[in-house]
Amino acid sequence: MLVRVYVRVCVSASVLRVYVRTHVPCVCACVCVSVTGSIETLISLLGSSDTEVQGYAGFALNYLAKRSPDIGAMIWDAGGLPAFMQLLASSGVYAQQAAANALVHCVQIDEDHSDLTRQKQVVQQKGALHNMARMLASSNPGVQSAGARLLTVLARDCEPNQQAVIAAGFVGRLSQLVHTTNDGEAEQWAIEALFAVLGGFRQELVADVVMMIASDNAELQQAGATMVMVIASADSLQGYREALVDTDVMVLLVRLLTSDDPVTVTAARRAVSALGYHMA
Repeated sequence: MLVRVYVRVCVSASVLRVYVRTHVPCVCACVCVSVTGSIETLISLLGSSDTEVQGYAGFALNYLAKRSPDIGAMIWDAGGLPAFMQLLASSGVYAQQAAANALVHCVQIDEDHSDLTRQKQVVQQKGALHNMARMLASSNPGVQSAGARLLTVLARDCEPNQQAVIAAGFVGRLSQLVHTTNDGEAEQWAIEALFAVLGGFRQELVADVVMMIASDNAELQQAGATMVMVIASADSLQGYREALVDTDVMVLLVRLLTSDDPVTVTAARRAVSALGYHMA
């Protein structure tokens, strides 16, 4: 009986070798099958009751999806989506990260892919947001990063998903992650996701940021202050920075410093500092 399975994949031309090793002494098997057959085998392993097996299988599928857009499409067509969605809810940290990263590559098949927006919407509609909320709230930085990265991909250039993400309260979750995590990668992906959700860099951005900071909603205030921090810190966004300085954004940020919400105060302090004003 197989107690635990480890999966290692090696790709050569159209043949993919799946090495399966167990904890049972002297039990080792190497199966050489077509890529299609291997994908189906790996997807079936995602349903294992062992979170370690789930993680290895998810990692293998992620590796394959990264190698080729065609393989990413094959994983999608072979039923990878429902398996990955189940894995996002796994109790295994490694399994969650593997599923999120594999989904990233499966829905980033090609920026010109005609089905790209539809695929992103399908992932969102199948319940990904609920699981990503759990991932962003995780105490594990790797899980936080994977969740924010997947959210970035699903929201970027996909207005229906942007609206769904905003309605689900992710603007506040992402802003809080930026200012509460001690992990640089998690912070950076949270920032990327925040900009993707809010429509990226565009002509109306400065006006929208000012409106967010001026609102009575703490989540919007935090998001606006976070965006000010990013804009003011990047040399490539100098034009946006100059436009911000010409508004009353500094007055609004100073008001936020008196907030009772510690995350709001932290966001405002970092924004003020990024604009070149140092608080005593």
